[in-house]
This record gives sequence, C-alpha cells and structure tokens, in this order.
Amino acid sequence: MFGTTLGGFELIERINRGGVSEVYRARSTSTGEPAAVRVLLPELRGSATAVRRFFRGARLEARCDHPNILKVSHIGEDRTTPFVVTELVVGDNLRRFMLEKREVLRLKPIPILLAVAEALAYLHHTARIIHRDVKPENVLVSDDAEVVRLSDFGLAVEKRRAFLTSKRLSGSPSYLAPERLRLQRYDERVDIYALGIMAYELLAAHPPYSGETEQELMRAHTNLKVKPEPIRRSNPGVSREIEQAVFRALEKDLRKRYPDVRLFIRDMTLGTQH
Repeated sequence: MFGTTLGGFELIERINRGGVSEVYRARSTSTGEPAAVRVLLPELRGSATAVRRFFRGARLEARCDHPNILKVSHIGEDRTTPFVVTELVVGDNLRRFMLEKREVLRLKPIPILLAVAEALAYLHHTARIIHRDVKPENVLVSDDAEVVRLSDFGLAVEKRRAFLTSKRLSGSPSYLAPERLRLQRYDERVDIYALGIMAYELLAAHPPYSGETEQELMRAHTNLKVKPEPIRRSNPGVSREIEQAVFRALEKDLRKRYPDVRLFIRDMTLGTQH
C-alpha cells in the first residue's frame, strides 16, 4: 500500500504488522504533518465481524485522553479499506525493544512500567474500560524511552458491571490471567495480571512461565503449584519491594492479586526508593 492515500494521509512505509492490522508511517497530504495509519488486513476486510471489531476498538481508544495512551485523530473507511489515524511514535514496540535495545531498557524499566500502569489506572477508573490485551507488542516506546503509549484496543471492552464473562479465549496465552483461561468471570484485574507478566519479563529478561506447547503454557498459568523463579536471581539489582510488587500483580489467586492498579503504582514507586 506504499504511496496509497487514505483519508488525506499518504502511506510512506509499513512499520508494523499484527494479526488484525498493519501500521504505516504516513504524512498528511494537506499539512505534511507525520502520523501513523493503522489499516485492517486485506484478508479481513470482507468479514463484517472483523470490521466491526476494528472500528469498535478504535472508537474506545479515541475516547481516551491520557498522556500514556496513543492518541487517535481520525477513524474512517476509504474505498472499503478501514483505517485509523494516530499520532506517530518514533521508536518501536516494547517487544522489539526487549529484543534489540536491552541497554536502553536496563536504565528505564520502572518508568516504562509505571507509564503503562498509569494508562491502565485511567482506563479502569475514568474511562471504565478493560484493555484485555496488555503485552509488549501493544506498548509503543520512543527511541530514548521517554515516550510510552499503550495502544491497540482491538480486544478492549467497556466495564458496565462488576464482573464480565466470555465464552471464548481471546488474546495472547502468555498474558492471559488464569480466570480468563478458565473462561470464568473476570474484571480489570486481568489487565493487572498481564502487567505483572510484562513487568517480570522486563526485569528478569525472560518470561515467568514457559512451555513447549500452548497447552503447557496455559497449564503453567493456571496451576497454583507452579511458581516463577525469583526475579532477583536473574537481576540482583531489583529491590525486594519491586519484586514483591511484581509477584503480587501476577498472583494466580484473584483474591491475592492487586485489586487496583493504583496500589501497584504505589508499591513500585516506593520500591524504587530502597
């Protein structure tokens, strides 16, 4: 789609591709301002369900007004191509940072985690939205790690009651809370669990659970007897307070997990002072 114009934005180069959409670096044909354009994948454009979900997620994202949530400026459809225009973050997603820019992350893992946690606090308490797909691929980070944006609301839902239910799995198994894997009732604590998994990965430089198959990985997430190894074993520079906060965020027992992401922010902030 290079050189294509959608909604007044010229697509310059593809910068990312996921399971539902691809993202292009673009510029406004009228002002020359840079932007990012998210486009639904060609193979999904004929699916009314996929198109509906794409627009629903974009509208939820556009409702948000927070410095750590990607800003959406336009949602539209051009020649049967659904697209979303967002701000352009010059950098990469957190997954690629974890693989290619460990030195940058080594200096700023806590600020990055706190930025995502603040975005979730806004979602849960102001926007009343559960993201349901918190993972490194959906966190955009600038080259200097000063700009952090939570993005991709394709699986996000509005929280209209205390607990939600779902009859099917959606999202990455590596970040799904046990209650989601068991198709049980859930609330915003699924986002806190995913944040805990991501925090563990950032600080320990490896995931808390592994498995040769997807089924083995899911069993590791749901088996109360399977415990991650201490973060400090891999990274002695992490304080005990930080380690305890991360482990409470990824508690499998819902009653022991943080009930509110703001408590995670509090404990992580205090942990940096030790």
